[in-house]
Amino acid sequence: MVWSDWGGAARCPVSYSSFGDTSLGIRQVELEDGRRLRLFFLSILWRCVETSKNEFSHIHLDKDRTNGLRRIICGIEDYDVQFLPLSLLQISSAGEQHNYIHSNEFIKTPKINEDNSIDVISMPAIRVYFDGLVYNFYIGDNVDGADDELIFLHGSQMIVPTVESLGSIQFARHDADLVAAQTGYPDEFRRIKQAISKNPK
Repeated sequence: MVWSDWGGAARCPVSYSSFGDTSLGIRQVELEDGRRLRLFFLSILWRCVETSKNEFSHIHLDKDRTNGLRRIICGIEDYDVQFLPLSLLQISSAGEQHNYIHSNEFIKTPKINEDNSIDVISMPAIRVYFDGLVYNFYIGDNVDGADDELIFLHGSQMIVPTVESLGSIQFARHDADLVAAQTGYPDEFRRIKQAISKNPK
């Protein structure tokens, strides 16, 4: 699912459904072990919460959730899929590599009502970046016990929304960061750019 697994392809090599002429789509992923994959993501979140590194000082969970996360990672107790619900987003076309750290954000997500109407709600989450893959842990007070449509990662299948790189929040931030660096630190920006051009990958 990450860009490095695409063998140099510019677009996701696995078929997915696109929503008309938009940059959005959706795909279904078959999992050999959804439990182990979710534990992997939980372990990353736990390290972010527990580390003393300054880069992650803005990532917080309350004491009960932090302790619950520790007990799950250490195998002391099993996890409930409704504990810290998780959803994934795949960037379906290759873009610029980056090293963004995790962030606290409000994520817009669909909420299906009893009459099958759909509302878009904003929920607090911790967003974690890989190259071409973003995952969100929902951490609001009203999240534990959330409806199943919010919890995309469980069982043997996973529903993953997709967005092309140029239409993604990740690309918009990357572009804005480059502009900010170029205007705020022109000398340093020029020096780094020259160094990269002399030593390409």
